[in-house]
Amino acid sequence: MKNLFLVSLIIIGISLSCQNQRGKDANNFFLTGKIIGQDTGKIILSYGFGIKYHEDTAKIRNGEFTFQGTVEEPTRGSIIDGSTSNSVTIYLEPGKLIATIHQNKSMSINLSGSNSQKELDNLNKILESTNNKDSVLRNFVTKNPNSYLTPYYLCSLKISPDSLKNIYNGLNVGIQKSRWGRMAQGHIKQHQNTTVGEFATDFKAIDLNGDSITLSQFKGKNTVMLEFWSSTCLYCRQSIPHLKSLYTKYHSKGLEIIAIACMDISKESWISAINQDGTGMWHQIGTVFRNGLTINEQPTFDYPYAPIPRTILIDVNGRILGNWEGKSDENTKSLDNELKRIFSNKS
Repeated sequence: MKNLFLVSLIIIGISLSCQNQRGKDANNFFLTGKIIGQDTGKIILSYGFGIKYHEDTAKIRNGEFTFQGTVEEPTRGSIIDGSTSNSVTIYLEPGKLIATIHQNKSMSINLSGSNSQKELDNLNKILESTNNKDSVLRNFVTKNPNSYLTPYYLCSLKISPDSLKNIYNGLNVGIQKSRWGRMAQGHIKQHQNTTVGEFATDFKAIDLNGDSITLSQFKGKNTVMLEFWSSTCLYCRQSIPHLKSLYTKYHSKGLEIIAIACMDISKESWISAINQDGTGMWHQIGTVFRNGLTINEQPTFDYPYAPIPRTILIDVNGRILGNWEGKSDENTKSLDNELKRIFSNKS
């Protein structure tokens, strides 16, 4: 019986291992392609964003190239000619993909094996035949709740927050949970997180010191100032001395500053600016950097990245007290008055 039990465990283990391997293989794509008009050189495939961003380079041999990788869902990307920098949009999906690229003044692509690419091709034909592209895209996102293209274009439309929310709520649950679906949800939350009186969305991140930090950890205890900045933003850097004076004045009374870097050049540039400005005493969060590194992704979904500097003030109950965009004497005075009002009765 003991031997039979051991054999059963081994069989179960092998079965689970095979299932896990099949699960991984199910997300693999294998892209083979021809490029008409170019026999040699290199070609670049980029896809995804944030922590899911990939950029691969392949050599063109006799006008042919291959790529392989993994995508968990239909994923928007670009194929870029390494010689001319011409590019074309591509939707990768798990499985075998076959591409034919034509090099003219610009690139064009025929791709088989991707249903999302077919949808994109059909949509582009309609867009090319009309001057009212905005109306076409609005119609597309409204009538295609099961398409992975829908949340991408939903993010680009200039529509009211209520309209955005209504269309998003009508999307297939799987599309809502996709990465562009998460981005669309973030657009809704960005409006919420800049509106006075609304509750600020919680986030979890790793700070400069490697410690885990959440917005909710300060609820009931501290007034929180979210400061969105970049080492390359002149006005952001010019605002630092005043922020330091506010921190010195109110930190002992309950003020916490969380600085969130927005599309900084690199981790090194970000850390260098913190050291130069002497702002390591408050919480520093790096997010997505221009060199491709991503430290924290969640704040980038739910809070607006531009314009900067931006200050969002949150009370002890988690409600938005104020949202200030850019650097101006008016903004500085308004923020100062709000902090004075909050902490005037606290010793």
